[in-house]
Amino acid sequence: MNALEVAGLHQRFGATEVLRGVNLEVRAGERLALIGPNGAGKSTLFNAISGLHAPSAGEIRLNDRAITRLPVHQRHRLGLARSFQISQLFPRLTVRDHLRCAACWQDGQGHRFWRLLGRQQALNARVGQWLDRLGLSARAEHTAAELSYAEQRTLDIGMALIGGAQVLLLDEPTAGMSRSETARFVPLLRELTEGKTLLMVEHDMGVVFELADRIAVLVQGELLACDTPQAVRANPAVQRAYLGQAEGGAP
Repeated sequence: MNALEVAGLHQRFGATEVLRGVNLEVRAGERLALIGPNGAGKSTLFNAISGLHAPSAGEIRLNDRAITRLPVHQRHRLGLARSFQISQLFPRLTVRDHLRCAACWQDGQGHRFWRLLGRQQALNARVGQWLDRLGLSARAEHTAAELSYAEQRTLDIGMALIGGAQVLLLDEPTAGMSRSETARFVPLLRELTEGKTLLMVEHDMGVVFELADRIAVLVQGELLACDTPQAVRANPAVQRAYLGQAEGGAP
C-alpha cells in the first residue's frame, strides 16, 4: 500500500513552470530520498505535498485519500507532518513544553489552555518517554534557544512524532550539522522513524545512501529516476544530471 501518491503534479508561478507532471509513489513504511540539483523543484514539491502551496494541476493522496485541496492543519491531523530546513521552534519555550504542546494537539486538547499541563499525568509520562527516546532528558528544562542545532532538529522531529505523524516530510534534516553531529543524528533518525513513512530532501549523499530505501531524482521539474540507491548510483542519466560523473562512472 502506498502511504503517499503524487499524480501528474504541475506547479506554475506566472509563466514559469516549476513542476512538470510529477508522478511519485511512496510506500507505507518506506524511506524515500528526493535529490536533484538546485532549482530542480524539490522545495516546490514539498510545499505542494504539505499544503503550503496549492498545485496548478494534479492530485496528491495520503493513504488513498485525496488531500490536494486540504489546508496544512487538516493534512497534519491525517498524519502528515513536515520538518523545515530551519527548525520552527519557540526560542523561550522549554524542550519539555514543546513536546507537551505537540502531544496536546494529538490528543485533541490543543485549545484547552485552561488545563494545567503539570497535572496531566498520562501526557507527562508520554513526554518523559519521548525525552528519553530523543536523548533530550538532560535538556528537558532548557529553552529551544539553548539547544545545539542538532538538538533543535531532533526536537523538531520529536514534536512531529509525538504529535501522531505517520508520514514525515524532512527538508534537509542534516544541513548545518558537523560530521560528528551527523554521525550521531542519522542512526537516531533511523530508530525514531522505524515503521513510519519518510520522504526527505537531503544534499549529503552519504546520508542519502545510508538512510534511503529508494531515491527519486528530480531534474528541471521532472522525475528522472526513482529506484534503489544502487540502481540510481549506476544510472548514467543521473550521473550526468546530478552526481556530476562521467557516463559509466560510479558516484
